[in-house]
Amino acid sequence: MNAPLPPFIRLRDLVNHPPRRGRPASKGLLPMAQSAWFRGIAKGRYPKPVKLGPGITAWRGSDIQALIDQFNKQADAANNGQGGDE
Repeated sequence: MNAPLPPFIRLRDLVNHPPRRGRPASKGLLPMAQSAWFRGIAKGRYPKPVKLGPGITAWRGSDIQALIDQFNKQADAANNGQGGDE
């Protein structure tokens, strides 16, 4: 079982970021780029952020955990549907 997520998660910890301005690339909790994440929000597939203060935007840890659980359930269903014959 994975460790519980914090109550709020910032974008820098959520999605992958390429190396930029001397900073190394970083991997987020979700295997996607920032642009894909924001497209998913606009289409209603991913949770909307909450404003914690001026210039501080984050996502609820519970919303992200539910999304990860949904991804895992879909992956399990897809893997089980393949039959496993190799």
